Amino acid sequence: MFHGPRLTPGSGGTLASIALTAPRRSATVVHEGRELTYSYLDFQPEKPRWQTPVLFVHGAAGHLAQWGPQLDYFSQRCRTIALDLRGHGQSSQPDWPEYQAEEFCEDMRLLLEHLQIQGPVAVVAHSYGGAASTLFTIRYPAKVERLEYDPNRTAHIAL
Repeated sequence: MFHGPRLTPGSGGTLASIALTAPRRSATVVHEGRELTYSYLDFQPEKPRWQTPVLFVHGAAGHLAQWGPQLDYFSQRCRTIALDLRGHGQSSQPDWPEYQAEEFCEDMRLLLEHLQIQGPVAVVAHSYGGAASTLFTIRYPAKVERLEYDPNRTAHIAL
């Protein structure tokens, strides 16, 4: 369950999360003749406890910093990736109207390819990110070891 970013004692309410303090990376890819730039975080601990990378996918109108507490926890244990889907956060906002689960599914694939992640990942999603992640799991089953989301808070998609 997502409880929001933690507040540090005596901080006057400032957010304390690597999602807000870590430098963002960017990846520019060309997909179907169109250029997209993704903003993402990619943490790789020196001695990971778990070998499977974890990919965090936010919902519609969200951004990667919503995963602050989860990124704080998982980034110390395994490779941890969070992206701003197209049109969200610091990722590019295409001038074409494709902000559907199918496109977000491709955002996930394109980022994993950019990062040269060959093996499966664990995907953690909420809201409409759950719909995109479900579609990603169906289209690319070899790329997903596990999918976690709250189906009661995920947009429904026609499969």
